[in-house]
Amino acid sequence: MVEVILMGTMMGMIVSDFFNNPWSIGIGIMVILIVTYIIYKLIRKNHNRSDRSLELLKTKYVSGEISEDDYIRRREILRK
Repeated sequence: MVEVILMGTMMGMIVSDFFNNPWSIGIGIMVILIVTYIIYKLIRKNHNRSDRSLELLKTKYVSGEISEDDYIRRREILRK
């Protein structure tokens, strides 16, 4: 029981020291910003890939390479 209390107190001191140190707060903010940026880029990358596919599909339809039915079917697949 005493060990658990000591462990909790030590963890509280470590967390308290972490948030009282300006460098630690800055590092924490940087980590949050970097993770947010990576998630944003991954989402945009998939979105851009879909936009390029739709543009290519439109080009093929306009040039007559595919029929209207093919265009509509493929467009619906890409939008999912």
